[in-house]
Amino acid sequence: MGHHKTHRLLRSLLPCLLALKAAVGVLPAAAANAPNSHNPTLEGAAKWEIVYSLPAPKERWLDSLWVAPTGDLFAVGRGVIVHCSPEHTCDAETMPTGQHLAAVWGVSPTDVYAVGSRGLVMHYNGKQWNIEKPIGPREDLRRDSLFVVGPFLPDTIVAGNHSFGRFKRTDGKWVALSERDGRQIDHWRLPEGREPCEPVDRSYWLTGDVGNRLWVTCADGKFYKQDNDAWVLAGPNLPKPCRSYSFHGFWNGSLFLSVDRGLVCSNEGGHWRQESPPAKIRAFSSNSAGLYAVTAQFILKRSR
Repeated sequence: MGHHKTHRLLRSLLPCLLALKAAVGVLPAAAANAPNSHNPTLEGAAKWEIVYSLPAPKERWLDSLWVAPTGDLFAVGRGVIVHCSPEHTCDAETMPTGQHLAAVWGVSPTDVYAVGSRGLVMHYNGKQWNIEKPIGPREDLRRDSLFVVGPFLPDTIVAGNHSFGRFKRTDGKWVALSERDGRQIDHWRLPEGREPCEPVDRSYWLTGDVGNRLWVTCADGKFYKQDNDAWVLAGPNLPKPCRSYSFHGFWNGSLFLSVDRGLVCSNEGGHWRQESPPAKIRAFSSNSAGLYAVTAQFILKRSR
C-alpha cells in the first residue's frame, strides 16, 4: 500500500513540476541531477540541423571538418572526403578505407589541406584532391600519423601529431620542421609554470577565432585558458555533466563542448546550457555565418 500511495503522490505532483519547468525553462537541480535522469535541454536552446548524411557509415566515417568564409564545407574521415557548396549541395569522394584523414584546414575553398594516417597529406586546388609527399631526413617522420593541420607558424601551414609539429609547407613542398620552428609553435607547448589545478582534461586544438590557446578543466569545474603564459579563468564553472568533453569549438564569442555522453554544452548568454545534436560531435568549425560540426555520419549546422 505504501508503494501505491507514493506512486499516486508522484503522479499528482507531475503537473506542478511540468508547470515549473515551463515557467523557468529547467527542472530543479535536484531533479535534473537525480540518478538515471537526463538533464533537459534548456528552453530556447539551439537546434542542430543535418546538412549531409554519409551513406553506409559502418565502412566509412567522418572525423573532421573546415568551413570557409564563403560557406564551402570540407569534411574528411576514413575513406571519404565531402565537399558542400554554400547552398549545402554536397559531393562525396570515396577513397580506399585504408586511407584515413584525421584533420582538414584551408586557406580558401581552392586551397585546402587534409592530413591523416601514416603521414598521408592531401591538397585540394579547387578542382581535385592530390596526394602530397612530405620530405624529411628520416623515414619514420614521413610515416608518422598526422592529426592536426593549420597555420601554426606565421603565414605557414604546419602538420603534426598530438604531441609535436612534424612538417611545414614551403614553396609548394612539405619539409621537416627545424628546431627554431618548433620553439615558435605555441600549439604544442605548455605555459611556463605549474597548471592551476590537477586537470581532468586538456585541450590543445587550434581554435579559429582565439588563436592557439591551451584550455584546462579542473575536477571542481573551474575552466582555465592560457593567456600569455598565465592561467586565467575562462568563465563560469563547468557543471558536472559538461566536465568530460572531447572537442571544443568557438562561435560568436561563445564556447561549445562536445560532451562524452553525446551532448553539447555551451556558455552562450553567459551561463552553461546543454544541447542535443543527432549524434556525438567529433569536431567543430565556424565562420561569421554560423557554427558547424561533424559526427561519424553527419555534417551539422547549428541554428536557432
